[in-house]
Amino acid sequence: MTSLTRLMWKEYRVLRGFWLALAGFGLFIDALFFLLTDSHDRLAGFVGLAGALPAGFAFGAGAILFALEQEESTRDLLRVIPVTPMPVFASKVLTAVSGTVLLSLLLLSVTIVDWGFIRAGVAETITGALFLTLIYALLVMQAMGWSVFFSLRSASPLLAAFMGALGAALCIGLVHFATERVGLYRPDRSGWAPILHVVATVSIWLIDLWLASRWLHDRHATPRTADVKSVRSATQKRLFWQSWRRSSRLLATLVILGVLVTVIFWPAFVLVTGLPFALAGCCTFLADQEGRQFRFFAERGVPAGRVWINRQLFWAGTAILLAAILFVVHRLALRFLIPLSDMPEQVRSLWSRYEWVFAADRYPLWVGLAFGAGQFCSMAVRSGIVAAAVGVLLAVLLLAWAVLMQALAIAFWWSVAPLVVALFAASWLRCDGWLLERNSLRAWLPPALALFVPVVCVLTLVPVYRVWEVPVSEVAIDVPSMSRAPVSDAARRFLAACERVPLSLGQNDLPSLADPGNAAPTEADKRWLEDNGRALDEVLETLSQLPTDATIWGDTTYRAINWSQLATAMLRSGQLAEDDSRLDTKLATAWQFYRGAFRLAEVVRHDDGYLGELTGDEIERAAATQLPRWGARPGQTVERLRSAIAELRLIEDRQASLADVVRREYADSLQWIDGAQANPGQSGEPAVLVAGWAPWEFARVRRLLHYTYGLYLLDSQDADAALAGHNDPSAYSPRGPQLYQADLYWRTSFLQAAPAGGLPDCRRVAVCYRRAAALALAIEAWRLEHSEMPRTFDQLEGAYFEEVPLDPYSNRAFLWFPFGWNDSVRTPNVSLIPAGTPLIFSPGHLGSINSHEEATLNRLHRRNAQDPVRESRAGHPAAAMPIEASGAAGTGRASQLVGMPGEAVQGLAFPMPIVEP
Repeated sequence: MTSLTRLMWKEYRVLRGFWLALAGFGLFIDALFFLLTDSHDRLAGFVGLAGALPAGFAFGAGAILFALEQEESTRDLLRVIPVTPMPVFASKVLTAVSGTVLLSLLLLSVTIVDWGFIRAGVAETITGALFLTLIYALLVMQAMGWSVFFSLRSASPLLAAFMGALGAALCIGLVHFATERVGLYRPDRSGWAPILHVVATVSIWLIDLWLASRWLHDRHATPRTADVKSVRSATQKRLFWQSWRRSSRLLATLVILGVLVTVIFWPAFVLVTGLPFALAGCCTFLADQEGRQFRFFAERGVPAGRVWINRQLFWAGTAILLAAILFVVHRLALRFLIPLSDMPEQVRSLWSRYEWVFAADRYPLWVGLAFGAGQFCSMAVRSGIVAAAVGVLLAVLLLAWAVLMQALAIAFWWSVAPLVVALFAASWLRCDGWLLERNSLRAWLPPALALFVPVVCVLTLVPVYRVWEVPVSEVAIDVPSMSRAPVSDAARRFLAACERVPLSLGQNDLPSLADPGNAAPTEADKRWLEDNGRALDEVLETLSQLPTDATIWGDTTYRAINWSQLATAMLRSGQLAEDDSRLDTKLATAWQFYRGAFRLAEVVRHDDGYLGELTGDEIERAAATQLPRWGARPGQTVERLRSAIAELRLIEDRQASLADVVRREYADSLQWIDGAQANPGQSGEPAVLVAGWAPWEFARVRRLLHYTYGLYLLDSQDADAALAGHNDPSAYSPRGPQLYQADLYWRTSFLQAAPAGGLPDCRRVAVCYRRAAALALAIEAWRLEHSEMPRTFDQLEGAYFEEVPLDPYSNRAFLWFPFGWNDSVRTPNVSLIPAGTPLIFSPGHLGSINSHEEATLNRLHRRNAQDPVRESRAGHPAAAMPIEASGAAGTGRASQLVGMPGEAVQGLAFPMPIVEP
């Protein structure tokens, strides 16, 4: 072999351990990417890792090349061999560059296993990829040049790495400042930044070449020896002074680097804030490892424990100082420099996600975890650069574990703190063997057990705790049969008719979808309804032939239909039919559309479980809002109103109990969990992750399902009993705290089974609207028969109801104000109720009326048609609204009265519409 190849073989043996450490870590992370991510994210992870780790190797190798020769006192050997400085320099640089390229190729070769990145259009991005590769190689060579520069001027590889990082960061920052701030960067000068980087890279390598030509035969260089001259009084004071003399420059560089990283990456620096602490830990035994100077203490009988305590005090103090500086810099930046409110949404989201790091009970453990990983690797690995690389990688894994524990809401005192203690205990137990250079199994067994036992205990307790933290539910849930009737021909005809209406998901063909009960159809609505009138008539016809308990679930066309928009189209059609004076049967036609909306709500509610309940309730509330106005139309008949009232009562009789809905939803969720465990690949990426790495999560989510749905079942049974009039409904669930705790459990769950919360409230609102609509229709029928409004609801019993519907929020009669209120009022469901408007009132979610609300209602109560109506003008411009002043004779005369929102009243109001004769 030539002298160059022999020198390259020597450098290969020096860099081999560092290269293998990074290669092993990179392959491990690639395996995690392959197992835990989809093809798109997997490719991004592969490419990103194949760029980051080789750059780190090039940077670290540059710091090792020359500084290690001085650290291990092998520089004199190079002087005596017959070789000039240039072959030495070339062999070192070629070996480092070759290792960087090989590491990149090794990590990129993993992508061959995953063929998901091969897709159409890849060839079009080759030019951009080559340009980015050239820029990446340029920056890597620039960073390597800086590390080589400081390696030539230092006897410590780690110090050279720190100084090189500082120099590279400043150089890249200056280029950025010159191109964007000084004014060199313009659209016509877009190539200035690469040119400046080329100039910087060439300049630093020319300087390195000049220094290398003088480095080998520098007459002032002397071998590095131990700093301690006497061990007669090897006290902590002398050891501390020795640490200061050896590491003061390294300490200062580390503090400056930590502050610089904080300023550059703030506020995203929370993701890398463990890096400075890990590097501080990697420096703990660095000075003693250089040239194996720890032998000095072993030969003179210095206790290993005293050396361990001194080094820990010195560098742990440095880490604490650095942590305090970073904390203060962060707070000052957050308060004075760049307020978080002025930052982009992505930055605020990132900060809110990791703000917990700076909590009083989290930050010390975060610092201790990173520093502990570094100090253990500083003792276990002799090479400073390799120790820094392995220490940082270990710190990253441990800090990722801390992030996972925070996401799962697991206490740090038993899931993270034992790992911190284990890292320091392992280095303490290894201290004697390290000082005496004992590497036998007996010497390594105590520190290995100190690490292994806590890790195994934590990894065992976390799955047990995850399952155990969910309380055991004592509520028995009868799982109904999951078998469904086949889809009938009538259902298929109905679905086919629905598909012909252009209201599928993602389309916005029908405007004015919000608030269909209170907004009149716009001109755009009318044009749309005219264009699609025939299709809507077909939907209405097929829907009338469809049983309300028909099965349409599971059909592929079902998921493409927007039921809410279809119901809105029906309601708009009913409104237009009411306003069309050309039709003699306009009110009957309008009722068919309104009845179709109610029927659609029943079909959806029966066939789609929890989501069907929510959608059905929404449709019913919108349809019920139309009926009072329809019932007060001129030309209305008592027989038609009686038929509508009977239809509304039948809907309530046919409605399934909430308890049955909860049981069916529980069975559906349980079936999904069983399917996800049996075939995780068909249930999404979370199921694959859980099946491969956390199978106990299936047991946890089953237990959580039983606990949550047990609470929902009890609430639903209470709601069913209240709606049936068997007990007094409560305004709030007495199981609110337990449901809140269950919601916290679901937030930390890997598998989401969509627990069906809020069904009692939704059902209660829908029933309230439906019963109030039935009462409004009965009032209009009474007015048609008696030419006046009924004074009490008792007059309606027997004539239109077997029993007058009760308010579902109180199981008492609705409040009836036949002459309205003496002031205009706002309620949560009505933006403005003009004074004097007859209305039906429910206390709503309050459940019952307290003394204050009762006094308010009494003050607002208008006793007869001759009571004066107040005008609420305070702070509002006057606005005239026509309302009907219905007197005892029911003449229906109209008057112009001023009505503006005077105050807000809690509760649900159902005003009777004012329609001109």
